Amino acid sequence: MSDPTIDDLMNPPTTEEIKESIYKTLAQLDVKTAGWKPGGIVRTLIAIFSACLAVGYKLVSLIAKGGFLDTSEGEWLTLLAHNQYEVDRLPASFASGQATVTNTGGGEFIFYPGDLIMVAPNSGKLYVNTTEFALHSHSSLTTDIIAKEAGAASSALVGDVNSLVTPFIGVSATNTTNMLGVDGESDPALRRRCRDKPFSLSVFGPPGAYRYWAKMAVRADGSRIDVNRVRVLPAIGDGSVQVVVATANGAVSSQEDLVDIYTMTHGMAAPYGTTTDIINATAVPIDVTCEIWIYDSSNLNEASLTTLIKAALPVFFQEEPIGGNSESASGGGVIYLQAIANAIFGADPKRGIYRVDMSSPDANIPLTESQIAIFHDLHLTAVHIAPSRVE
Repeated sequence: MSDPTIDDLMNPPTTEEIKESIYKTLAQLDVKTAGWKPGGIVRTLIAIFSACLAVGYKLVSLIAKGGFLDTSEGEWLTLLAHNQYEVDRLPASFASGQATVTNTGGGEFIFYPGDLIMVAPNSGKLYVNTTEFALHSHSSLTTDIIAKEAGAASSALVGDVNSLVTPFIGVSATNTTNMLGVDGESDPALRRRCRDKPFSLSVFGPPGAYRYWAKMAVRADGSRIDVNRVRVLPAIGDGSVQVVVATANGAVSSQEDLVDIYTMTHGMAAPYGTTTDIINATAVPIDVTCEIWIYDSSNLNEASLTTLIKAALPVFFQEEPIGGNSESASGGGVIYLQAIANAIFGADPKRGIYRVDMSSPDANIPLTESQIAIFHDLHLTAVHIAPSRVE
């Protein structure tokens, strides 16, 4: 028997494959197994041994994969990034935005942070106010709200958060801005930061150094700016480095944040005698209009399907690179129409969607080198069909 290869270590056999190997070995040893009854002692012991051995092989596989950046996943990758690259996985962030609170009655209310609890009926996610405010009779105001649960599942479009958990007479509220939460840093994103980390140690200002430090930028109070995409444009020969930055929500939200990104990036990455230009990415809102063909067995009505896809598409767009996908270091690229359709297919955990007809966009989306695509709205028509009717 030859020594196991790296591929053997990283692709463990299943319980059934181990059982098959045992019986094949017994046959080679001229052991007659045909007369062994199903459920008999020997067959049962072989089944138990195979199951236990499969667990051991799986653990060996995880350990082997965990030693390499390209193959390590999940918590194994988190451990590898921390110990070998001194890079920690970025945690999930909370969806936040603003809501208009209206009082049509004669009551007077004072809300302390967390007193106003709102809910998005379609997703069931909860949101609370972050600042104290007084709501007078026959008046309305705008307040900041934040999701109670971190991650992309709490993302909401304008108007999605429109009910109060605890009702107040005459009081209503609805969110007036899109709210986008971000899941914990994905494996591909963490691998990219690990690869950029060695560049951050250079005094010569390679592109990887700018990418790394822009993503690490924080505000004066220590809170993360959440830059998740960086593009270093080709040098123009005047000693300046142009760095385009974006967050999962789209463009960086304030000039103060751009200044903090500059301070971190220029201070840590720029060689002496050069200048750094931080360019805020330009957001291009994308409306998606489509007809979804779905099996009846999925038990998803149009409203439920809309909720799933509205949760999936923002996550897709927040991972797309600045300038779109391009094989060139300069100029713009595209967001592929098929990639958007794939994100829609993947939104249904039951895999009941079998056809997506998109009318808008109807072609790959072109972007310039400093543009990003962000999800704006979804217009969906669902066609339910029994599997027997599929042609």
